Amino acid sequence: MVEPSQELLRRLALRGKLAGDGSGSDDGGNMLEQRVAPLEADMREVKGMLARIEAALQKMDARFDKMEARFERFDDRLRKLEVEIAEVKGTVRHLPTTWAMITTSFGAVFATAGFLFALVGLFGPP
Repeated sequence: MVEPSQELLRRLALRGKLAGDGSGSDDGGNMLEQRVAPLEADMREVKGMLARIEAALQKMDARFDKMEARFERFDDRLRKLEVEIAEVKGTVRHLPTTWAMITTSFGAVFATAGFLFALVGLFGPP
């Protein structure tokens, strides 16, 4: 099937509307054919390029679909990691601080010493 624009050019050439050089000679249609032939060849080349571009775009689309699936899996893994980090933060928040451990240790040492002095005072030498 001939494209509409090419068909229009051919009809105009037959009517003599597109004479090649404006001299009114009968070879206007021949010049039109000479001018249109390279355009048709270029058009075939452009169509070939478009076909290759479409194929490349389809491959890219398939790759993007695969990447989307990977990102969804990554997102799931990241959410699990966020939950685990939140659990660790909650656990660490309930752990005693260094100062709390030091004061508790000193308190236990002083309580034990006081208890020992009390026992020595009660049961010690008369």
